[in-house]
Amino acid sequence: VGSFYTLPTFISQFVPASTWSSQACGWLGFLFQTAGVVGSFITGQVLDRYSNHRRLGNILLAGAIVSLGVFWLVRLSGAHWLVYLALTATGYCLGSFSPLSFDLAASITYPANESVAATLLLFMCAVFSTICVTIGGMLGAGNRFLALEFGLLIIAIFLFNCASLESKRPVED
Repeated sequence: VGSFYTLPTFISQFVPASTWSSQACGWLGFLFQTAGVVGSFITGQVLDRYSNHRRLGNILLAGAIVSLGVFWLVRLSGAHWLVYLALTATGYCLGSFSPLSFDLAASITYPANESVAATLLLFMCAVFSTICVTIGGMLGAGNRFLALEFGLLIIAIFLFNCASLESKRPVED
C-alpha cells in the first residue's frame, strides 16, 4: 500500500521531460490514482463475495510486479499509450491492495478493534512511503528507484506467502 502512495510522487521524473509535458505527467498521476480507487471498489466487492485473501493478494502483487516491469521497460519509448496502460494497471493493482490489507488486518486481529488495526496499518504505510520518498530523493527517481520499488514488491509477495493468514473471525452461517 505504501508503494501506491510513493510512486505518484516521482511520475514526472520517471518519464523523459523531452517527450512528456507536465500536463501529460499530471494525466499519468490522475490515471494511476483513479485506477487505484476503481480497483479498491472492485477488490472490496470480490472480498465480500469470496473472502480468499491469499489468492487475491497474490494476483494483485503479481499484477503490480508485471505492470511496473512493463512501465519500467517502455517508459523511455515513444509508445505513450503503453506507458499510460502500464502505469494505470500498476495503480489498479497497488490501489486494490488497500481494502485487502484492511480486511485482512481486521480478520487476523479479531476480536481487536478494527479501527486500531486500520490505524496501525495506515501508520505503517505512511512510515514506509516516507522512507521510500526519502530514499527516492537520494537515489534520484530513475532506474535505481524503480529497481527498489520492483524489489520491494518481490519481497512483499514473498512475505505475503510466508505469513499466516488464518482468520480469527467467527464463521457466519
